[in-house]
Amino acid sequence: MQINSIEILGRDGCRTCSSMYQTVIDIMAEKNLAVDIQHVTDLQRIMALGVMSLPGVVINGKVVSYGKKLSKAELEKLIDGVIGE
Repeated sequence: MQINSIEILGRDGCRTCSSMYQTVIDIMAEKNLAVDIQHVTDLQRIMALGVMSLPGVVINGKVVSYGKKLSKAELEKLIDGVIGE
């Protein structure tokens, strides 16, 4: 499956959320894949996705993780899992 978008859900000024956002950008650059990557801080959008614990990761509109800081390896595994579908 192709990844069209990745959203990192978080609060403004959250170091963990910003770090995960940058890590996703780095991963996609390493894989040489052009994907729309966004750091979403709009609480209405986050709640509409049903996420109540941050940070969150949304791939192609589907919540794949929330409430846990993911390492680079964990983020790569999530991304590779979607690509492999």
